[in-house]
Amino acid sequence: MNCAKAVYEYCQKMVQSISGMKVLLLDAETAGIISMVYSQTEILEQEVFLVERIDMPHRDKMTHLKAIVFVRPTQENFSLLQAELKDPKYSSYYLYFSNIIGDRKQLRGLELLAESDENEVVHEVHEFYADYYALSNESFSLQCPSTMGLIYPRSDPVVFDRVVDGILSCLLALKKRPDIRFTSKSVLSQRLAEAVKDSIDSESALFTFGGSDSTPVLVILDRKDDPVTPLLNQWTYQAMVHEVLNIENNRVKLHTAGDKQEEFVLSAHQDPFFKKYMYKNFGDLGIAVRELVEELQSKTASHSSMDTIEDMKRFMEAYPEFKKFSSATTKHVMIVDALSARVGADDLMRVSEVEQEITQMEASDKHFKAITALIGSPSINDKDKIRLVCLFALRYESKEAEKISALIEQLKLQDISNEDCLIVMALLDFAGVATRTPGLFGNQGKIASSMANIRRGLKNIENVYTQHEPLIFQIVKQLANGTLKPDAYPFILRRGPQSKNEKVQEIIFFMVGGITYEEVRTVALLNSPQSPIPGVRVVLGGNTVHNSDSFLRDLGMNMNPNDLLARLKTRNFGRK
Repeated sequence: MNCAKAVYEYCQKMVQSISGMKVLLLDAETAGIISMVYSQTEILEQEVFLVERIDMPHRDKMTHLKAIVFVRPTQENFSLLQAELKDPKYSSYYLYFSNIIGDRKQLRGLELLAESDENEVVHEVHEFYADYYALSNESFSLQCPSTMGLIYPRSDPVVFDRVVDGILSCLLALKKRPDIRFTSKSVLSQRLAEAVKDSIDSESALFTFGGSDSTPVLVILDRKDDPVTPLLNQWTYQAMVHEVLNIENNRVKLHTAGDKQEEFVLSAHQDPFFKKYMYKNFGDLGIAVRELVEELQSKTASHSSMDTIEDMKRFMEAYPEFKKFSSATTKHVMIVDALSARVGADDLMRVSEVEQEITQMEASDKHFKAITALIGSPSINDKDKIRLVCLFALRYESKEAEKISALIEQLKLQDISNEDCLIVMALLDFAGVATRTPGLFGNQGKIASSMANIRRGLKNIENVYTQHEPLIFQIVKQLANGTLKPDAYPFILRRGPQSKNEKVQEIIFFMVGGITYEEVRTVALLNSPQSPIPGVRVVLGGNTVHNSDSFLRDLGMNMNPNDLLARLKTRNFGRK
């Protein structure tokens, strides 16, 4: 099960099966989907001389080029293609749709395309199931920022259909027809599970694959079952970059000297250093970047002496690789420097230590005092203060309502707006004890083992451990052992007679409400040769990739204070 490889092979097949000079016509989403796995250089190597957007008006006619069209099967794209075929700009068209063309409107769209092709320029039509953004070999996103509209007021058919389409596309790309389970306390995950099951049943011919040793399982999770993970500071490279700087389609924007903005690509497919260190902790990263700089200095020194023609020839042959290495080194030094600056300026190590301790042990008085001190500290930013109170509220909702209220009042004394303070209550409404599946703090009493074992990388930069364990790790362990409780994660599709404690080897998660790069790292570890649960293969997807900013922003959507407080009151917030 390899998300990135599946999309890459679809791209390869598209551009290699058509000979000659070509143009690649994409829509907004497929342009992003391809960019995640296929570099500009690789596209040019396949005689693709132009990449255009199908929604771009006033494109020039280039009848010497063949057009490879890769778009989502949406009504908008069908309309754009009809206009394109009535006035073709290229000699021939090869149409590739990124998902199933199955419903009545889509089939009618195909009929209209045939009617519009009066010049008979369409040579082939295919379905290529690459309707998701491959974050890594084992993870994907749909770049759909929020699914809150599916909860409040439970109506957004465009978003709902996009999520279903993305899940189906991934299953088809991976060639899996799974059993389906969902989170019992989530109406939304059940609705999605039912919709995916109905689509598989209606397209059963597409979901007929070769035999497998075991039946894979698709588990549709809800972010509210683990609201802790997206609230934590991160200390591994990829996750930390997304938390501090934000990653969008493998791209990071940095403000440089003179208030200019520079964009860098962070892709394991294109960057060997990032591939090696994307899941490493910040201390190890600091050491690795220092060694990278030393290697660059060594290479620069070796090129400084050019006394003969032979020396110059060797330099010119090595220069492209040297320039590439130099650019990569500069990029990682700048990013690590930006991360280091934020760690120091916002006192993130103090914040992270308290965060981690809240996730690992129950000690409300100690945590209340620690958070009170941090709220009063001028070096801690407002967002981190709100996150700390959110974590405290999640841990002690049922026991310490007065302390939670007191912490919210302390936030207000720091001139944090009522609306921002209300995020704490919005979180309890969304993911409190009454609404989430049990198991979030199943490790109660587990005391943090070694905050003292802090490794040092660069001077003045320390790497705080990630003691927290995302909930999906426990779910994988229970699936692998055959002990995941059916009442907490019921089946909506189960094929054939199976034993009560059947062990699962292939697991596909979809997290409605968004995933995190900490969870992506967890899945990578589970799939590695050093896996703590050998014998399983895991894929993780979600509608978006959250950091704490985007998660808190998502919680604030559709937040009506009166309705929110009324709902919490009916759930007996704070009562034992």
